[in-house]
Amino acid sequence: MINPSNRDDPEDPDEPEVRPVTIEDVQRFVPDAPNIVVEPDGWGLVGKPVNVYSDSGEQTTEGEILDMPVTIRWIPVSITIDYGDGTVVTSADQGDAWGESEYMSETVTSHIYRVAGDYVVSAVIEYAPIVEIDGLEVIVQGTVTVATNDVPISIYWVKTRLTRGDCEAFPDDPGCPA
Repeated sequence: MINPSNRDDPEDPDEPEVRPVTIEDVQRFVPDAPNIVVEPDGWGLVGKPVNVYSDSGEQTTEGEILDMPVTIRWIPVSITIDYGDGTVVTSADQGDAWGESEYMSETVTSHIYRVAGDYVVSAVIEYAPIVEIDGLEVIVQGTVTVATNDVPISIYWVKTRLTRGDCEAFPDDPGCPA
């Protein structure tokens, strides 16, 4: 319930009715669309993890609600990733870059493709708004979802062979072009 200090006189007939801030009030102030990142960049291997994560972080927007200036903090609470192969996963963790982790290691938001091909990865981020109005923080019931960018990805099948050297030194060995 909003009850800012300059509007709290219940005896004043000219006082506007105090009411809660609703999700409908804040929907017009949506946060900027976040990006999703795919590692490796634009490709992957059948049977190996492809890391997908969002750069979504807390955002703020400013505007007016109930004729009062407000600041809205948008807190990311979940990500729903569509990996493009029929797999859709929702996680409270937005994921993270491999960074110090082992290359092609599994992460909270990674995915293992089973079939080679071209796919489009997309996601939606669900944000919970917190409104600051006249020095008072109000948690709004409900969430707002924002779609990310789409990222095309090619998944390749790799077949390895043991050889005694490279194809320049041994052009007739298996796996070398004839």
